[in-house]
Amino acid sequence: ETANTYVSIEIKDREGNVVGHAQRIIRPPDQRTVEHEAMVFGEAIQGQGFASRYNAHVESAYIDHGIEKIHLNANLDVGGYAWARAGYDFRGSDARAAVASHAREMGRKFTPDVQAQIRRVADNPNASAIDFAMIGHTPGALSWPGKEIMLEASWDGVKNLGPSGGFTQPELGG
Repeated sequence: ETANTYVSIEIKDREGNVVGHAQRIIRPPDQRTVEHEAMVFGEAIQGQGFASRYNAHVESAYIDHGIEKIHLNANLDVGGYAWARAGYDFRGSDARAAVASHAREMGRKFTPDVQAQIRRVADNPNASAIDFAMIGHTPGALSWPGKEIMLEASWDGVKNLGPSGGFTQPELGG
């Protein structure tokens, strides 16, 4: 039986400055899965697309090495929204149900129209993380109800990289 491989990563910019840290668990080869345990970037580089470029590079390397899935916990700061936007979806019906419940609870502060949108998405057993993130989105907006909901949501996520994967990221503001 092959064991997991635990990896701690120091992330540096082009000048060699440490700008972040990450931890990964690489599952045995037959599982074709990596668990993203943590990824933290310094405030100085946040919001500049560094994490998106870094993740695209890492995902390409995963694909080259036969990894088909990435698992993670989308956390309560920016993760719940950022990971949905990056193509991660709920890892199981419990994760979706928890976000649906959270969305309904938060919905009380929004307009009746937005509350109706929340109900439509939350009642759909096939709704994806990006469906929740897009609730009430208008082009050019910096904030909208779905983004607020997902910024405050914590959920277990998965991104499929293998033959069944393939996600096109929508163009979103902020």
